[in-house]
Amino acid sequence: SGRVFTTAMTAPQTFTIFAFDETSGQELWRRDLDTGPLPPITTPNSHASSTPVADDQRVVVYFSTLGLLALEAQTGEPLWRVPLDVPQYLMDWGAASSPIIFEDLVILDQDDDLAPFLIAVDKNSGDVRWRTERPEMLAGYAVPVICEVGGRKDIVIAGSGKLKGYDPATGDERWT
Repeated sequence: SGRVFTTAMTAPQTFTIFAFDETSGQELWRRDLDTGPLPPITTPNSHASSTPVADDQRVVVYFSTLGLLALEAQTGEPLWRVPLDVPQYLMDWGAASSPIIFEDLVILDQDDDLAPFLIAVDKNSGDVRWRTERPEMLAGYAVPVICEVGGRKDIVIAGSGKLKGYDPATGDERWT
């Protein structure tokens, strides 16, 4: 789409999503969002550490107090939002999980210290397709990777001393 997307904390409780022209670097749009009260965080981590993901129609971001949000890539207009529980980290490392887009899904792995999970939502509507709990995968920041072997595609995610593969259609664990 000729755009580069990034995020930043632009005020103590303001999360900002930026779109820049990939050639000139000119700011094309920005969307400022009120985060509400924020959980403690250990520096140098930032509340805006998650990396946006985009395709030609949308940019999707994750933020601890806002959940998953999709915006129109050309204009920054909101498309959908999926609220999620604020992750809890015993050492206050803070959220930094980044979503991926695979086919018609947005996939996010949120491995906090209390209730780790993997979630897939429809990239067009934001409807939750499935959610898989990962109770033994604590305090992780792995980004899901799609791996294809023998014609089968798996969501592969590193975790607490393990690597796991999941079915993209159902979220069912296929292997450890």
